[in-house]
Amino acid sequence: MPRLADFTARFPAIDLRLHTSVERVDLHLGTVDAAIRYRETPEPDLYCTLLYEDRFIVVASPTLGLSRPEDLQRVTLFHVANRRVPADPPSWENWRRRYGPPTLNIDAGLTFSDETHALQAAVAGQGVVIASELLARDLLQRGVLSAPFSNALPAPATTWSLPKR
Repeated sequence: MPRLADFTARFPAIDLRLHTSVERVDLHLGTVDAAIRYRETPEPDLYCTLLYEDRFIVVASPTLGLSRPEDLQRVTLFHVANRRVPADPPSWENWRRRYGPPTLNIDAGLTFSDETHALQAAVAGQGVVIASELLARDLLQRGVLSAPFSNALPAPATTWSLPKR
């Protein structure tokens, strides 16, 4: 969404109507021109273009001063429920298994149903979240969030563009 103003300025003749939903839109019905879907593989009956291969990173306000995984034990962990991913979701359990620390209490913290709300709370310095690098990118570039660790969890899926043909 942060780049939407640039797009509409560059292409003012395009009547852009955005509909965001987790429900799958049938492109064969002719009611939409394109879809962006988060999937493991392209859809076999549609022309698909890979848009982005994401990864999930730990992000927090720079004011929290995180520099090593052990620092996670002193902050609130934000969990994101209902991530619509087809396979192994990015979670604190997976983070602890890969990167530690083994004593990290992953059962505590706050759970958000929307990743953008968890990012807003992280910006406010209220805790730390494992977030999509794509979703966090603008906040990281503005300096209101930092990615204190170089480690990342792989995305269980990729983002595909599916134009109507």
